[in-house]
Amino acid sequence: MIDGEFSLRVPCGRGLVNWLEDELDELGFTERLPARTWVDLHGTLPEAASIVIWSRLATTVLVEIGRFPCTGPRELYEGVSCIPWEQWLDPDGYVSVHGHVRHPMIRNSMYANQLVKDALCDRMVDRTGRRPDSGPDRSGVVVDLYWAGDEARVYLDAAGRKLTDRGYRRDGAYAPLRESLAAAMVRASGLQAGEPVVAPMCGAGTLGIEAALAASGRPPGLLRPGHAMEQWLGFDHEAWKRMRAAARKQGGQTTAPIILSDTDAYALESARANAQTAGVLERIDLRLEEFDATPLCQDAVIFVNPPWGLRLGEEEALVPLYRALGDWMKQGATGGRGYVLTGSPRLAKEVGLRPSRRIPFVVGEIECRLLEFPLH
Repeated sequence: MIDGEFSLRVPCGRGLVNWLEDELDELGFTERLPARTWVDLHGTLPEAASIVIWSRLATTVLVEIGRFPCTGPRELYEGVSCIPWEQWLDPDGYVSVHGHVRHPMIRNSMYANQLVKDALCDRMVDRTGRRPDSGPDRSGVVVDLYWAGDEARVYLDAAGRKLTDRGYRRDGAYAPLRESLAAAMVRASGLQAGEPVVAPMCGAGTLGIEAALAASGRPPGLLRPGHAMEQWLGFDHEAWKRMRAAARKQGGQTTAPIILSDTDAYALESARANAQTAGVLERIDLRLEEFDATPLCQDAVIFVNPPWGLRLGEEEALVPLYRALGDWMKQGATGGRGYVLTGSPRLAKEVGLRPSRRIPFVVGEIECRLLEFPLH
């Protein structure tokens, strides 16, 4: 693997960049430059690989291999042609190009992607006499173009498929919560290894599974069968095996109970299958029951993602649910704290508890809040 330090870009979902910064700080990356949906930093390729293994919030890790002034298509082709692709790509391999373009001369990023692909393959033919296969699939080497204004940056995508696609969610049930958002909610709660977790209305079980992974210190990157960086020419597979083995030894098992409940039998079976794939089923107690029948442990951390009533007339119909949810938490909990995610300010007031924090998140295009309720 090529030595030296690289500029790295670590993208994330909207509203998660502050939590990603905290996570990167814990991983040892103290010098960072955050933007709206990513964090820029510097690191070696092994350090980039460590983010791939350990990050619960990153979408991927991008390794910058080219940056140049670019005012139009000709400069894009010439700039990409100067990148030493033969150091990274197997001429008999497979490559895909994906572009993020904001330039007045480019109306469709597919045109820019094709220019990058042409320049890349022409260089490979010139240097090696062969050219890699190419297409949209992310199964091989993945190239990302970021072209904004008069500068273009070219990255290699270390993950390929999104890191947030952990690989455990075989069945999503209805409107599943994104894994990275669930992980950010768990991080926001400050969940400790010995704290019990209760998650009614669990759906596909993503919140409970991410809580189990975080509490046990198990790295999420080990759940996936492969990453795009493993296709890079000269990738040190033996060092990668050692890194994965060391990470696997650091992850343990949480002994605290994690109770998930739902009234939908299909959703609960999805949660069971997902937890088994993630390797945490033995720590999870699945219950087919109403939320207010779900037992609350002493000092429990409660996570609830109730319906938000986004369509006309639905908010009013959900008022009794939110009131009952608040009653259940304050009457059944001894210590601990509750977290309710909602995109409805009106319904948030119906819980009947005073939140100590209103933590902003984004779900799709909806600005929402994770409400924290101390339970005494």
